[in-house]
Amino acid sequence: MEKISEENKIEKDNIEAAFLECDEKITDKIVPKKELENFEIDIKEIMKSGCNRQIAEYSLMQYKNNTSKNEYSKYEKAKEELINEINTKLGNKIEAIINKENKDLVEKEIDYEEIIDEILEKNEKNISDNNDRYQVKNGLIKLISESKDINLKAFRISKDEYIKKRKPVIEAALRLVKKIVNNENGEYEKFYKEFYG
Repeated sequence: MEKISEENKIEKDNIEAAFLECDEKITDKIVPKKELENFEIDIKEIMKSGCNRQIAEYSLMQYKNNTSKNEYSKYEKAKEELINEINTKLGNKIEAIINKENKDLVEKEIDYEEIIDEILEKNEKNISDNNDRYQVKNGLIKLISESKDINLKAFRISKDEYIKKRKPVIEAALRLVKKIVNNENGEYEKFYKEFYG
């Protein structure tokens, strides 16, 4: 019995070591299904329920056409304008954050994470070797949240309007997530067959 326990411990240590060697950037490069590439904000909202990305994507695909294109285009425009404003006003500081080691840990709830993610994506190949994506993200959050030159108001208003219009779609998707997770009426099998098949 002791031998089995020792073997289990060795196997567990090996699995843990292999996990720790994984490149953390792998999880950051998850590519959404082509038809959902403009719905990242909704996918992340659904994933807050605790489901995985695949279930969130599948659930959203069932209802994504019930969206307000007008609010979405306003949100996209405000997002693009904010990214341009940040790049124009803070470009040199962003470059410095990407090229130097950041030790700042920011414990701040932000409502513009998609902005940070897009800036990171555009600068991915410029992140220096002594830095990692998480540290750079923290540095950018600190930089933007402390900057008095950046006006987040227009972006926040358009994002709030978009989210308000999308709320019924998100709620419907969340109800489907619950059915899939609890496998009500064979919903998990249906999801698996349709999503992976």
